[in-house]
Amino acid sequence: MRHKTCFAAGGLTKDQHPILVLPDNFRFTSLTDEELDCLLSYYCRIHTPGEQKRGFVVIVDRRNDTWLQARATLMKLREHFPSRIEMIYCIEPNGIIQKTFGAGFKQVNGYNLPVKFVQKPEELCDGFIPHDQLPPTVGGPLLYDHRIWCEHRVVSPNDTSDQKRVVP
Repeated sequence: MRHKTCFAAGGLTKDQHPILVLPDNFRFTSLTDEELDCLLSYYCRIHTPGEQKRGFVVIVDRRNDTWLQARATLMKLREHFPSRIEMIYCIEPNGIIQKTFGAGFKQVNGYNLPVKFVQKPEELCDGFIPHDQLPPTVGGPLLYDHRIWCEHRVVSPNDTSDQKRVVP
């Protein structure tokens, strides 16, 4: 969790779906299945039952990555996300070579997930996500400091064993 593999900055869509962000880094697909299950379960459990029932919006930022990594990330979400996903916004890889391969990866939606591909963060504010609900990592003004967020969630001895494993 401290490595900022994913985070919930507190933003909500217009329909009150909580927003989970997978920032542009390479750590997400390197997690073991157990680590990923634990991490995603934790982020889902910190939201109210009503928010969980409505479903999550996940922003996958892969601007500095490859289409193979973007696809691997979406597949891991499909296999391990423990709650309902309302929509996944995937910010596309932006390298010249990656743009060439992008059409093939977007046309075949074997993800079995609601995925919308966008070329830049500004496209996230399509009427569904208010700009003021996005953290700076994806171009929004929502103040969020992952280090401070983790410090506020330091595990006490009374927490469950699952929670203890999340914060290494």
